[in-house]
Amino acid sequence: MRQSNQILVTLLSVSLFSSAILLAQPTTHTVSNNSDSGVGSFRHIIENLAENGDTIVFAPGVNTVTLTTGVLKNHIDTTFPVDLYTLFINGLTIDGGSSGVTIISEHVPPIDWEDQVRRNGIFPVSEITLKNLTLTSSGSAIYFPSSNPVGGSLTINTENVTFNSCAGDSAVRLGVIFGTLTFNNTGTLTFSNNTTGAVMAPVVIFGDNVTFINNSGGNSGGVNAIDMTLGNNATFTGNTSAWGGAANGGAANRNMRFGNAATFINNTATNGGGAVFCAGGEIVFGSHGVFVGNTAGGGGAIEIGGVEASLAFGSNTLFDGNTATGGGTFGGSGGTISTIAGDVSFSGNTFFTGNLASGEGGAIYFYNYNPRAMMVLNANDGNIAFSGNKSGVSFANPSNPTGGTPNSIHMRTAVTLDIRGTQCLFR
Repeated sequence: MRQSNQILVTLLSVSLFSSAILLAQPTTHTVSNNSDSGVGSFRHIIENLAENGDTIVFAPGVNTVTLTTGVLKNHIDTTFPVDLYTLFINGLTIDGGSSGVTIISEHVPPIDWEDQVRRNGIFPVSEITLKNLTLTSSGSAIYFPSSNPVGGSLTINTENVTFNSCAGDSAVRLGVIFGTLTFNNTGTLTFSNNTTGAVMAPVVIFGDNVTFINNSGGNSGGVNAIDMTLGNNATFTGNTSAWGGAANGGAANRNMRFGNAATFINNTATNGGGAVFCAGGEIVFGSHGVFVGNTAGGGGAIEIGGVEASLAFGSNTLFDGNTATGGGTFGGSGGTISTIAGDVSFSGNTFFTGNLASGEGGAIYFYNYNPRAMMVLNANDGNIAFSGNKSGVSFANPSNPTGGTPNSIHMRTAVTLDIRGTQCLFR
């Protein structure tokens, strides 16, 4: 009898476990209208139906969804206390389909900054998959405040996604002291026209084919991170900020790693580093890097403001038409690069053409506190060329710089300079 009861209990347990598995199967929900609320709306599905791991798709003709009546509150936990942020719908997939969908969050003016503005974004989650979407918000499109404000991580899987015209906070922000923001992107990932920076997090990891265009911010128009890794084919165009128009370290021991074919065009910083600013740590660029038309007070393309730092470039790097117009830490020095860093190294074909500085160093300004530091330009079997670079240029009319003296490298302190290549051209 005891054995029969055990078998019955076992069968019942298996039956209940199987039922739980069936109940937990992911569901696909369809947004059938573009209303802010009500049955069939995006809000209704988020706040009443979607569970962890579910998918949301959109019916034909639903191309834009505008949220006007406040932040989304999921039905799993709607409390959202001010001091303890709860996770959203984890593992959710939102797919705009082949025609794409735009989601706009127009939140009402906040009463409490912590409780409202920081929850102003669309999807505060720990992992989410976004496909074929454009996200616009009056705050962050995605803001992840961990339930532990000291640490937490967020993974965003993207496929053909654009974060456009977010204001009041970074388009995507990981609001913790220690944590990693990871973009597992396929297709394209674009950040455009965001007015308080594109991405902010302690650690950020991107895949390939990421574009930052016409973003602006106080410390960085593009990415502001302690540690950043970017895949291949990253493009930064027309971004602006006070420091580092495209990417900004903003504090000591900040590290940046760029893959191959990183391109920086027409980025601007009022102080230092039109393309990249770093206050310390290691900056590494892969091959085929392009820096064209970037402008800053000092370090037209790159400024390194930290003593314990290093800067390395891969083969086939081009610096063309970058300008240091005055102001900033080094007062207009370094049309391309201005640094007080440690070692600076170039590998393979490297070209500096038409870079201008109002101060010293038409192409490179090197002021190093470490007497053992080295600047190495080793083209291996390739070429190194400095052409048309000038210092002492007047930018009274920024669109028509005048004057200047041919000058490519200015080394204010004793630094070892090692230049090697099949052909080395200075003119």
